Order: sequence, then C-alpha cells, then structure tokens
Amino acid sequence: MPPQPGLRLVEPQELSDPASPEPVYGFEPLWVIGSEIAPLLRRHFREMAVHQRAIPYDPNWEAAAQLAAAKMLHVLTVRVGDALVGYIVNIVQPHNHHRSSLHAWIDLVWLNPVHRRGWTGYRMFVENERHLRQLGVKRIMVGEKLHWRSKRDKRVRVILRRLGYGAMDVVYAKLLT
Repeated sequence: MPPQPGLRLVEPQELSDPASPEPVYGFEPLWVIGSEIAPLLRRHFREMAVHQRAIPYDPNWEAAAQLAAAKMLHVLTVRVGDALVGYIVNIVQPHNHHRSSLHAWIDLVWLNPVHRRGWTGYRMFVENERHLRQLGVKRIMVGEKLHWRSKRDKRVRVILRRLGYGAMDVVYAKLLT
C-alpha cells in the first residue's frame, strides 16, 4: 500500500492554528489509511530508527495486510480535521506462552511534533487501551526507544507510568555486519 499521488503531508503551521479542531481518535482499517499513513511512517523511521544506514526503510505491506485480514492489526488514528497526525499500531494475538489470552504488542507510536504538547499523547494511549480492553486483551506490551534522549522521550515514560505500565523486559540488540 504505497502512497498515492495527490496526498501531501500537512505542514506544522497548518496544524498549530489555534482555531484548528480538537484531535479525534479512532480505529481505521489499514486498507483505508494505507496511502495516508505511508509518508508518516517514513517520517517516523527518519526520526526514530536506530540503524538507519545499515537497515533501510522497507515496510512489509504484504505482512501488514495479512495481519489486517486476520483481524490482528489494529490502528488507532489521531486526526485534526481531515489530517492524520498520529497513530498507534497494535498487533493483537494470543501469546506463544499463554495461548488462551489475547495480548497486544504496540508496534509503532508516532505523533506529529506539533501535537506532542498537551494531552494528545496521553489520550492516544487511553483510547488505545479502551479499544484493546473491548477486544478482550489481557496485557499490552510497548517498548521505549532508549536511544532517543529528549524531553519528549521522558514524557512518553511519564505517560506510560501514569497509565500503570511497568518495565517488564529489557531488550538488547546487536547489528550484525
């Protein structure tokens, strides 16, 4: 689902207008938002990916479509007006060690920098949790990008702790060259 011609990224000054509408949170199917989310995913990659020079940006749209068809991919979207300004991508399925209960892995979280102030980020997680609870999810897992050291990063940690998330695992990575 590569981007379609004619779509554009919304410029920050368009979104910072005080008269702009409040963010709207919802869940939208990948096949509906694929062309709209694709440029945001590329922007997300440039901002957050660890080994960008060694591992190129190359989304596996076929795998995402399969997860969506199996009702395992749940995408929370954040819109201001018609513009997509943020998302949380969840993969929902039984855990390999706990097959009788649903677990959610938050694969991606991104919010346009213009909207990272205030309560938008917090509300994203609240709305996401509400949806996952309705699906019967028993545990949500989300990673934290430790290499991204900034005030914004600390806010994500504050949001997660405020919502009752606790550290469960530490993941190590090694780039094989």
